[in-house]
Amino acid sequence: MTVQAKDSAGNLSNANLYVFEAGAAALAQPLPGATIVKRTKLQISTPVAGYTRAYFEYRRGPGGATLPVPSANLASATGAPITATAASPVTLSSLGGYAIWNATDTLGLVGGVVEVRAQIYTATGGSPAYTTPWVRVSVDSSGDGAASDDIGPGSVNLLTGDYALSSTDSDELGLSVSRASSSRKPTDGYQPMGQLLTANQQQVSTDLTGFTVPSTSSAARSTAFGQGEVTPVASLEITPVTTTSNDTYVAVGGDGGGLRLGMVAGRTYRATGWIYVPASTGLVPAYAQRGLRIVGF
Repeated sequence: MTVQAKDSAGNLSNANLYVFEAGAAALAQPLPGATIVKRTKLQISTPVAGYTRAYFEYRRGPGGATLPVPSANLASATGAPITATAASPVTLSSLGGYAIWNATDTLGLVGGVVEVRAQIYTATGGSPAYTTPWVRVSVDSSGDGAASDDIGPGSVNLLTGDYALSSTDSDELGLSVSRASSSRKPTDGYQPMGQLLTANQQQVSTDLTGFTVPSTSSAARSTAFGQGEVTPVASLEITPVTTTSNDTYVAVGGDGGGLRLGMVAGRTYRATGWIYVPASTGLVPAYAQRGLRIVGF
């Protein structure tokens, strides 16, 4: 509640904000009406000491199907992967204050109105002890719906920092030629895609689950090198079994026998990766076009 004092002349004092908590628990973040570009915090606030575990659900607006937020799209405040399901709720104390939901990985290209809530458990309860109210937000992966302000010849998106310029070169007889540029999207058409890899496949955060190691190779999780948001960073260290192993690799999601990772024939997919190759390996790849590099086929 916001309170202001008003004197006899109609002058208003500075506003004072008073917060009254209602209910046994609620999502303190995200705030209702917030716009999410990619990620959002999921922060549970509760005065009940016995509420110690939870998992999260979402739906696409009132009346939409209620679905669990996939654990693969969740992380703790430090970026570490977490498991938060109805069968295995996450312990609130392990989150570091809040969970991070990568909403665009869950929803893909289709944004719009989304509602999120938490199902809260006691330490030993097998069913939810409390359900928080829905919090309605908007998911806009491009951030185009956010407020903007004119700066110089262009405008800046106040949410994403995207600076856009546009110019009309010619406008005659109902036909026009124009140009536009964007600091955040230098190449139009590069659309964000839903994530098909598990959290472990993305960061090698625990073990080799989700990877297939052929007989020509040995593989191990290494924390000596890596990159990403999870600490410590980790990577796959791949070593030939013998000096005559001509095809040394690790496959993601299976090796041969058809499309993997839920991919569908006729569709386009994009992958990014990182590789470290020592200055001297002693290896002479038989297939130079795919040796000592990341390839997809």
